[in-house]
Amino acid sequence: MSEKNSCLYKLSIVKKVNAVLSLLCTVLVIIHGLYDALWMASRGKMPMLSKPFTIALMVVVIIHIILSIISLIVNSKGKTKEEKTYVKDNIKTIIQRVTGILMLVLLVFHIIGMQNHLLPHMLHAIVHPVFFLVVYIHTMLSFSKSMITLGIGNAKGIKVMDIIMYIICILLFIVSVVGLYLVMFGSWQG
Repeated sequence: MSEKNSCLYKLSIVKKVNAVLSLLCTVLVIIHGLYDALWMASRGKMPMLSKPFTIALMVVVIIHIILSIISLIVNSKGKTKEEKTYVKDNIKTIIQRVTGILMLVLLVFHIIGMQNHLLPHMLHAIVHPVFFLVVYIHTMLSFSKSMITLGIGNAKGIKVMDIIMYIICILLFIVSVVGLYLVMFGSWQG
């Protein structure tokens, strides 16, 4: 096996492992979003998500980020100008990469904000909806790409799963923002 083929093979394995991690992130993010919606609906009476769950989610996300960066760097080496313009023309890929970078930045604020509300109230009210939006957009766009990378499903099935994922993410975004504001601004005081 030539050096170029060996590198492509290793990149292929990295992409497949990263696709599995992406799907795992998707499941964990949906669980996190649903559980938080239930927590907000209970007016904070049920316990918050356990630390082991949130730590597991963060570890999976960090590994996914590292593999994404490696894949991006390795994949862009040695490409011709025409091959690189494909990414420029593919708005879904561009949005996915931008939301990935924004998630990194906003994740810090999310963690700080959720730890005893260390963010100022109004900053918390602005940053978290933006963070939710970025996370759910990234999740919507990444799901089908992971399925394709793993060779799961056919074109029609993936389109159906995309629609289902879009609906789930849009609903979770709406519930997350409404719940956040209701909890933050005290509308649920009994």
